Amino acid sequence: MSVIKNNIQDLHVRRTSVADLCAAECVMENGVTLIMAVIYVSPNNKLIDIQEFIHRALLEYSKDVSRTLSRYNKNLDKVPLILAGDFNINFSNEKSKPLLQFLEEEFDLRINNNPAESTTKYNTTIDAVFSRHLNKIESQTYVSYFSYHKPIITKIEPTD
Repeated sequence: MSVIKNNIQDLHVRRTSVADLCAAECVMENGVTLIMAVIYVSPNNKLIDIQEFIHRALLEYSKDVSRTLSRYNKNLDKVPLILAGDFNINFSNEKSKPLLQFLEEEFDLRINNNPAESTTKYNTTIDAVFSRHLNKIESQTYVSYFSYHKPIITKIEPTD
């Protein structure tokens, strides 16, 4: 499935000292609307600050706000969403649990890549792909000789 720039319906960017996020609402070739968000979290931020940033950046796609917007026939919490990037949080460490729990409770997002599989040459898992409401999605790391990060390749198969 490919995303063509002409299929982007909405685009927004949020930038603070905590993180940068770019989210695009795309209509796929099969007519399904998908939110694709890419994030870079600056190093050494507190988990609560990262959670606040993500909450504010993706607020309309959260469960609570979507209920409020339902009167406009918008069920934005049901729209497929991918959040991917460099979180600078080691997801193989127990300290990441509050962020994982937050993403699942507020946005129904679950990590796609294996947190036990390193995404850096330093054996940390600071890069991640989260998704919701996509049945056929697979993420895995790829070998890179040009960066200390290992890219995460994500394959999405269309569903009817």
